[in-house]
Amino acid sequence: MMLVIGLGNPGTAYKHTYHNLGFEVLDLMRKQLAFPPFRNSVKLKSLVSKKGDVVLAKPQTFMNRSGEAASRLVKTYRSSRVLIVHDEIDLPQNKMRVSKNSGSAGHKGVESVMQHLKTGDIARIRIGIQPTAGKPADLEGFVLKRFKQEEFEPILKEAVELLEGQIKENEG
Repeated sequence: MMLVIGLGNPGTAYKHTYHNLGFEVLDLMRKQLAFPPFRNSVKLKSLVSKKGDVVLAKPQTFMNRSGEAASRLVKTYRSSRVLIVHDEIDLPQNKMRVSKNSGSAGHKGVESVMQHLKTGDIARIRIGIQPTAGKPADLEGFVLKRFKQEEFEPILKEAVELLEGQIKENEG
């Protein structure tokens, strides 16, 4: 079983904000790979879409408490493979990195997941949001700002392609 968790904040007020890039990737992935619509699971504190051996999940606990949902998801699906998709202020906008067994770099959602899963050995797809002018002084305000969809289309598509490759590797 492969569990892909996109980090973000629930509700339309946060749609298309930098902090919701994890949700954006999963929304695009669901459409492109013909996953069923997300359904709300109160028990899992997440929106969930399952197809075959792959579960896409969008925690509804707000970013800083993402670990609560991640823990429930891992226990319920007994997932042997977990991938987290999230925004990363330490990477330039439209750059992507895959990492595993690394620290949270101050990302509160990632910290929460690591704390609840009791491990830092989690594969992550980190999507850069740092503007060309550098890290903003008001980081909390910046991550909640809306972006233009076309700004991130290429990197979102690239992330979905990467995840699709991971799914095929998981199946084989």
